[in-house]
Amino acid sequence: MENSRPSITVIAPHGTALGPALHAGLVARGWTADLHTVSRADPTHLRTRAVVVIEDDDGNPRMGLPTSGSLTTCVCVGSVRSVSVLLTLHGRGATVLNQSASLLSLLRLVERAHLTPGRTEHEAVAFSRTLQRRRDESAGLGRLTAAESGILRGMIAGFSAAQMSNQRYLSTHTIRSHIKSILTKLQVRSQLEAVAVARRSGHMTWLHDAPAQFTNSGEDDT
Repeated sequence: MENSRPSITVIAPHGTALGPALHAGLVARGWTADLHTVSRADPTHLRTRAVVVIEDDDGNPRMGLPTSGSLTTCVCVGSVRSVSVLLTLHGRGATVLNQSASLLSLLRLVERAHLTPGRTEHEAVAFSRTLQRRRDESAGLGRLTAAESGILRGMIAGFSAAQMSNQRYLSTHTIRSHIKSILTKLQVRSQLEAVAVARRSGHMTWLHDAPAQFTNSGEDDT
């Protein structure tokens, strides 16, 4: 690809794999890119085109950022684990992306953010509300007990209450009680809604590893 695109800076915590991957991908797609692995971002780098990785490879927010100033030239990449941080950054003008997406999707969205006109006020408000919903859903998932998380895993795998009863040596009544508690904590009305919440706001490793292995999340939990 002809190297005709603008320059960009990728900023990532020490030791993270995503930062170098984004840097290499942008270079391969024709960008002039610099990579900075740091614990705190230099404010001067945030005044030009930048991609900022918020988390380390274990999903912990590690990137220190200035507490004030516009971030309209920045794309910040994180997950539901750091959604409260991302909400703040979005409020300061940053474009926010979910690092759970594929690398190719992230590269395309980074390019779109830096090469197309900025968002409208209506779009910004709507996206802020979306982030708030993801934050609340993630908090609800965090309130599940270990037993409830196991039942949710079975729901994601498509198991019925009777099947989970046989697998876990529990009565169907107990399984249904766990399901009712899950729905209450996630503030949803059906198992389908609960599964949808887990898929879009859950940060459990098995939830994201299963598709890469051509399995259904929960199939190994029998």
